[in-house]
Amino acid sequence: MNRFTFKMSGLGRTLSVAAAVLAVFTAAAQAATYVITGSGTSFTATKDGTTAVSSNKPIQDVINAIQTNAAGSPCTIQFGGGGDNVLDIGTKWISFSRYFNDFTDPNWGLITLTGKITSSFSNPTISFSGNRVEGTYYEFTASIESTADIANSGGDALSNGGAGSITINGGVVSATNGAAVRNTSIGAVIISGGTVSANSGTASNGAIVNKSTGTITISGGTVLGTGDKTSAIENDGTGKITVSGNAKVTSANTDNIATIKSKGDIEITGGTVENTATKEAIYTGEGVTVTISGGKVLAKDGRAVYRGPTLTSGVVFAYGTRSYDFGVGDVIYLAGSNFAPSGDGLVLAWNKAAGKTEYAPNTNEDIFILPATATAVWSDKDGKAGIEYANGANTGFIAIEDVTVAGTSVILTHVAKGRINVKTIGNAIVLENLPQTAKVGIYDLQGKRIYSVNSVNSQALRFQVKAKGMYVVKFGSQTAHAIVR
Repeated sequence: MNRFTFKMSGLGRTLSVAAAVLAVFTAAAQAATYVITGSGTSFTATKDGTTAVSSNKPIQDVINAIQTNAAGSPCTIQFGGGGDNVLDIGTKWISFSRYFNDFTDPNWGLITLTGKITSSFSNPTISFSGNRVEGTYYEFTASIESTADIANSGGDALSNGGAGSITINGGVVSATNGAAVRNTSIGAVIISGGTVSANSGTASNGAIVNKSTGTITISGGTVLGTGDKTSAIENDGTGKITVSGNAKVTSANTDNIATIKSKGDIEITGGTVENTATKEAIYTGEGVTVTISGGKVLAKDGRAVYRGPTLTSGVVFAYGTRSYDFGVGDVIYLAGSNFAPSGDGLVLAWNKAAGKTEYAPNTNEDIFILPATATAVWSDKDGKAGIEYANGANTGFIAIEDVTVAGTSVILTHVAKGRINVKTIGNAIVLENLPQTAKVGIYDLQGKRIYSVNSVNSQALRFQVKAKGMYVVKFGSQTAHAIVR
C-alpha cells in the first residue's frame, strides 16, 4: 500500500497516512447509467451509451449482468430507449436480489429507475427481495428511487421484500390486477410525486399494500384506488402512514371499507385524503391512533374517519346531520367518548338528506359545524360550488358536485367605505359598493370585451348578458369570475 509522509510545521512530527485513507477526500465516481432495450425474450443493456453489458439475453440475465458490472455502486437503469418507448417484458418479471452465482456477487447499491416498462405476468413487474439458502439469509438492503412508468396487467407492479426503501419521485406506477406497490418487509415506501394507482378488482387490496412494519410516507403526488373494490392504501401491517404537503390519497370504492384502511397509526399534516363514493375516507382498527393537524379528510355518504381522531387543525367533512356520533352516519364514528377538535381544527357536515341542491351565497343553510365559533358558508370558487370555511388561520374551500350556488358573491377588493362585490342575479352581473369613478370591464373567456364603463357616482352597476356561462370582471388590477347559470 502506498504511503505519504507530511511534515507538520512547528510540531517537529511526521504523519504517515495510507493512500486508502486519503481516498475519502476524492469525489465519488458518477453513477453509471444502463439502458435496457429489446422485446420478447431478447434484451440488451448498454452502459453509459457505449459499452454493451449484456446482449440478446433474457431480461433477468440482463439484470444480473448489470448487478455484476455495477459491483455494489449506485446505478441508474433506464427501461426502453427513451421518450414514449416502452420496454415490454411480456410474461416475465425482474428480480433485484442476490439469487445467482451462489450469492458471491455484490449486493446492489442505490438503484435509480427511469423510462417505461410493462408486463402481464402474475408475479410483480419488478421485485426487490432477499433469499434464504441452507439456513443463511442473503438480505436485499439496497434502496430504490424511481421516476419510471411501471405497469402490470396481471399482478403487482412493484414489490419490496427487502430492508431498503422504495421512493417514487415521479412517473406512473400502475396495476390492473394487483397492487401498484406491495411492501412485505421493514423497508419504507416514500411517495413524493407521480401517480400510484391500482384497480385490482378484488376486495382487501389497494394501490399501496403494506404487510409488515415498513412505514408509508406520502408528501406529494397521487395515490389512487380506482374501481369499486380498491383502496388507495391497504395497511395490514403495523407501519405508520403519514400524509403531508400537497399529496392526494383518493378512491371511489363502494365495495371495500375505506380509502385508507390501516392497522397502523395514521398522521395527516397536509394534503387530502378522500373517498368520492360511499365508503369511509379513513378506517382503522382498535387501538390505532389517527392524528390530524392539517390538510383535508373528506367523504360523501361514508364517514370521513371511523374511530375518533385527534384533530388540532385541518378539516374533516362528510354528508350528515351531526359532526360526530356513536353509531350510524355522519362525519366521525366514536367508540364511546365525546369528541371535540382543538386548536383551529374543524368538522363540517352537509345535510344532503334535506333534499336541497341550490343555495344562496354566504348562507349556511344545511351546514353543520364544530366548533360552533367557526364559520362555513356556501360559495363558488373557480366555477365550482361548495363550502368556504374558516376557523382562525385554518381556511379553505370544499367543492361539492351535488349542489349549485346561485348569485355567488365574489370579493374583488376592499375600499375605504366597504368592499366591492360582484354577483349574478338571473342573467345579470351586478357590481356593488363601487367607489366613485371606478372603471369596470366585462369580458368573455376568449378575452372579448362585452362592457367597459366608468361608474361615475354610481355605487352599483348592473350588466345584462345574453348567454349563460362564466365571465371575467376586471376592476383596475383586480380580476374575478362571475357565473351566470
